[in-house]
Amino acid sequence: MQLALLQARALEEERPQLVSIIAPAGTGKTRLLEEFLARLDSDDGFQVSTARCLPYGQTLAYWPLRGLLSQLIDGDITRERVAHVFLNAIYARQDAERLADLILATLGIEGETTTDRENIFSAWRLLIEVLAQQAPRILIFEDLHWASESLFDLVEYITHLRTQAPLMLIALSRPELLDRRPNWGGGQQNFTSLALQPLSPRYTQELISRLTQDLPQAVRTRIAERSGGNPFFALELLRGLQERSNTSDSSEQLPDTVHAAVQTRLDQLSRPERDVLQVASVAGRAFSMTMLAEVLSEYSLSSLQQALDGLLERDILAPSESHTYAFRHILFRDVSYGTLARTQRVRLHEKLAVSLENINATHLDEYTELIAYHYHEAVTLSRQSAVRTQLHIDTTRAIDFLRRAARLASHAGAYTEAQNNIQSAIAIASEKDLVELHEALGDSLYWSRTTIEAYHKAFTYWEKQNPSPDAAQSLIGARILRKLLIHYTRGGQWERIESGAQEIQPLLKRAQQLVEASGNDYERWRVQLVQCFIQIPEPTDDERRALLPLTLDAVAYFEQLGDTTALSEALDARTALYMRLYDYSPMLETALRRYAIPNLSATERGDALQMIALAYQFLHKYEELFDLMRHELKQIRPGQSLIPFGASLSQVVNSAFTRGNWSLIEELYPQMEEIREQSGNNLSTFSMFDGYLTLTRWALAREDQPLIDAMGSFVRRASNELFNMREQLQNMIDVYQSDDITASKFDLTEYSGGTARGMLLFCMEHNLSFPPKLVENTQTDSFGRSTINQMSVGMAEAMLNNDSDELESHIDQLEEMQAVVHAARMRIVLAERNGDRSHLERARLILEGIQDRQFLRRLNDVAERLP
Repeated sequence: MQLALLQARALEEERPQLVSIIAPAGTGKTRLLEEFLARLDSDDGFQVSTARCLPYGQTLAYWPLRGLLSQLIDGDITRERVAHVFLNAIYARQDAERLADLILATLGIEGETTTDRENIFSAWRLLIEVLAQQAPRILIFEDLHWASESLFDLVEYITHLRTQAPLMLIALSRPELLDRRPNWGGGQQNFTSLALQPLSPRYTQELISRLTQDLPQAVRTRIAERSGGNPFFALELLRGLQERSNTSDSSEQLPDTVHAAVQTRLDQLSRPERDVLQVASVAGRAFSMTMLAEVLSEYSLSSLQQALDGLLERDILAPSESHTYAFRHILFRDVSYGTLARTQRVRLHEKLAVSLENINATHLDEYTELIAYHYHEAVTLSRQSAVRTQLHIDTTRAIDFLRRAARLASHAGAYTEAQNNIQSAIAIASEKDLVELHEALGDSLYWSRTTIEAYHKAFTYWEKQNPSPDAAQSLIGARILRKLLIHYTRGGQWERIESGAQEIQPLLKRAQQLVEASGNDYERWRVQLVQCFIQIPEPTDDERRALLPLTLDAVAYFEQLGDTTALSEALDARTALYMRLYDYSPMLETALRRYAIPNLSATERGDALQMIALAYQFLHKYEELFDLMRHELKQIRPGQSLIPFGASLSQVVNSAFTRGNWSLIEELYPQMEEIREQSGNNLSTFSMFDGYLTLTRWALAREDQPLIDAMGSFVRRASNELFNMREQLQNMIDVYQSDDITASKFDLTEYSGGTARGMLLFCMEHNLSFPPKLVENTQTDSFGRSTINQMSVGMAEAMLNNDSDELESHIDQLEEMQAVVHAARMRIVLAERNGDRSHLERARLILEGIQDRQFLRRLNDVAERLP
């Protein structure tokens, strides 16, 4: 058996194995797993834990982890018990408690630790690594095709375990999983996919014969033929016949489909048994006697117990953990739910929501998502009825729970589910609630196009509802516009939205009018800071200098209030002004002050570190920059994500490449890879675009094709987030990867800003002709005026004028600025132009030292052509 071989391999190699078993419902996934687990050798000491996804699990962020965690720690879930796992692994108490808080955040239990998605994922991976090192582990994820997007991401993240420990991760799913995740398991050496095929007629008959000897051969044959090799279907046909005490060989007695076979068995149930099963089908998978008694209050406890006993005897239900019951097979749930009329579903979803609320009143947050789901279903289904079903609860209760569920999901880094919950609330809300809900939707999201759309809709509804706003209403309008503008400007979303740049000034003017009408000082300061982040149209230097006193006053105001988020934004505004004024010493001083703010979120702290890295880079203080990053990496605590450090790591990689300190790139590459692995589709990786583009150039220089392909693919995906520049960026990547300027689909005069600088660099280092317009276009944004780009402009003009002396002078200046790689590559160009072979030897010293194979080949080609 392949599962046994993989289990033995995990034990022998002490290396995780991921197994995906994919097959349609009823084809024996669970049976195969049960057989495998039954044959485990107790001497191997494998501990088995299971996470079971619910049929409506896509609406619940991490619900299955509740049962999994309880099994992993072998008892009730508390902060102390989870922390104890890490303490046993010799973690410091502070780290153990922080990791426990991150784990519990996925269950709706808010702790003392600030949570971020990547830190939560890291905490779960560490927990499993620690437990697997203590004893061999098998983790099972049942019906993974029903998982939420966040749970999917977490499971995929966990599969990249780096631990040396005997561990198996087994995922059972239907083929729909591959519709949602086409690349599931792709590229992982420790991944095995098993696709179960239908049983042959011979094996189906053998299965039936093992279970009963009483059926005539003709009936066995018909069951085998009718089931189509689906073992669950065959067994249900057999059980249906046995329960009807009818062994006739008439094919009319055999249902045509597996659902019909299950329905035939359910038709044999008593009324109490059907009622119990229908309540259970609405609950989803597992349920308790307490819940049954609340929902089916018309039955006595003894009647309910009798119904449960009957369902257990018929093998439709089975005992589950923590004194609950579960469906023996999920198809029983699906068919039973299908028998409910819409009015019955409304009534039961509502009753279950109320029951869950009553039973779990002392720890409501842990069940908020489940309660929100049932309330939402009740409201939605009631409105879909031809005659609207009367609800016993107000719709606002459903909205309140959906908003609460969104807050908890967002706290646990489940941003997709947070968004889904708010959108569910929007779908059932009256128009008067839409301003608040769309603003909440924007608040729950990461910087993205969807965030912009949410705030836009919030303001549109606000304007519609407030034609003549008073001060309080003006404050709400100003706040929404300020959030929208900050996403456009500070978040850089104007580059990702087609009309973003054109909207900024009119929106800012409107926000300023509203904030003045509101009379609110706090919001006034925050709106005024927006001006500091505007790049389009480009403000003059005098306009930027005029804003510096404003930022200083804003910093003092927010510092006095103790509002660290607003304070960080104010200091960032001041830092941005200094950067665009090319005044790098006060830029560094301000960024360091911001970085020192206590209790900053990981995102704000990472952004502050990026600005520090940029300032060091602009000041050519490279050693200070490298020392800073090494120091910060050493401070990372167990389970702390590297993603917030991504942008600053990107700056370090850029500087190390420029200076020829490629050993540092080797040193930092594992961290960059970990960030790439962690990030998935996280939009935060866009801030690292330059770093990964530099890694692509590094891979090209080393002629490392697998790394070239991996980096190129990742950079293309990141560039998808830039609406205005996407095609140019991806085209530029094609040029670099092919090392061929003819791969450009654009005329060189069409590139601008960063892409123009990239294309000019390629042309210069390859001694290719280029139009003066391309040089001009490198200066269309604020970075175009930087010292290093002005140096490139000078070299480009020298090449256009065919002035080798001027070109050599600029190359000498590049070396003085420690940009030795670009200088060495340009000396090849200079030698090719003026025939002076001494420049080749000076370039060779640098290129051989850093193993730049790409340009050493170019150097040798030029050397062969020179006289």
